[in-house]
Amino acid sequence: PAPVSAAENFIKRLVGLPDEQLLIVDGDIFTAPLGAARSEFRIERKPEHVQRTVWQEVHNIEYAPVDPTQVAKSWGRPWPGAPWETTGFDLGARGNAREWRHDGDGEATLFWRWDAMPITDFAPYNSWRGIPASQRYAVSDIRVSAAIEADAPEKLATSYTLETRKRALVFSIAGGKATLRVERAKEGPADDTVVLAEKSEPFDVPSAGRPFDIEFWHVDQRLAMWVNGREVVVLDYAFDSLEDRLESSFNGRTVEDYLRMPVLQQPTPPRLSMSFKGSPLMLHRLRVDRDLYYRPAILSTHETNQHAVNGPAIDGAGFGTDFLKPAVIEADQFMMCGDNSACSRDSRLWGRPSRLVTKTFGESAPFVVPRELLLGKAWSVYFPAPVSPMGNLPKVMPDFGELRYIR
Repeated sequence: PAPVSAAENFIKRLVGLPDEQLLIVDGDIFTAPLGAARSEFRIERKPEHVQRTVWQEVHNIEYAPVDPTQVAKSWGRPWPGAPWETTGFDLGARGNAREWRHDGDGEATLFWRWDAMPITDFAPYNSWRGIPASQRYAVSDIRVSAAIEADAPEKLATSYTLETRKRALVFSIAGGKATLRVERAKEGPADDTVVLAEKSEPFDVPSAGRPFDIEFWHVDQRLAMWVNGREVVVLDYAFDSLEDRLESSFNGRTVEDYLRMPVLQQPTPPRLSMSFKGSPLMLHRLRVDRDLYYRPAILSTHETNQHAVNGPAIDGAGFGTDFLKPAVIEADQFMMCGDNSACSRDSRLWGRPSRLVTKTFGESAPFVVPRELLLGKAWSVYFPAPVSPMGNLPKVMPDFGELRYIR
């Protein structure tokens, strides 16, 4: 839709289908049938195989430097260590252990240090674009995973809490039971606990000394717990309205506050904590991943963004990001977004279609992709691109270590 010639293709993720309205709120996709009221908007959830593909790694303890002193010399500053504040765990003499040991049956805790490593939509390959920290959006759709090796697994109680969107989302394993719970966030320590939703399922306790993989998912208003690759328990939750979701995501601000400048509004950062008690244990492969985050956008009317040859430039909020005006996708039209939303030219920003599209397919609607221009599904990932086979030779050889198929 955006190019001015017949030789430009885009690889984007399909997020909007024909005959629906679409709205992006705090990075998530909400849809409703054409003509439906705002009360009928529902969040769109990705299937498991897609979600596993799009998790973006934030931190992994296996990537701790072998020699933090050498890293400090090359960086010109000390290695900050893992972005977890811990009690009861042995992280090694230099704080770079890849397995964290807890002895005794007392409580051991982890608290995510937001000051050390914010969980935002920043991607490392955007570094050269110079996106400042103030323009990186806090992400609350998060996966925390680890392998737990307990000496007495039948006595171990594990709890993970994610505080976000005026809620405390609690994941726990204890007494042969896996439990998910949504609580109303407390404004003070004296407040009563108010449970909004809860679900439990039996949990098969592993053998002593045998590691088991645990994953805590919060994504697309869904909580899920996975053990050894199997979904043990899942719990969906909802908000009263789109307005409720927005105000909960931007805690302390009203819809009117948000609308003054949506692209500069920062979602309230989440808080992550974990606790373990009842058994000595070893924690392996602890990592944090975040979901894709689709940003709000403002249309640029500059010639390099909306080509004059395609027609008059359109201004205002990006397609699908105007909270008061959802995107309308008609029959045989599709909305496409890029996974790297911070630096993606996609349906939010394309403007009017090229004259070639209008002439060939009779499609004059801005932002959308007509059915005839859907070329197919991407089947492989090739990034980074070529590498040098040796020495100073040109970079002409594919980086086979980074090639992979897409299911």
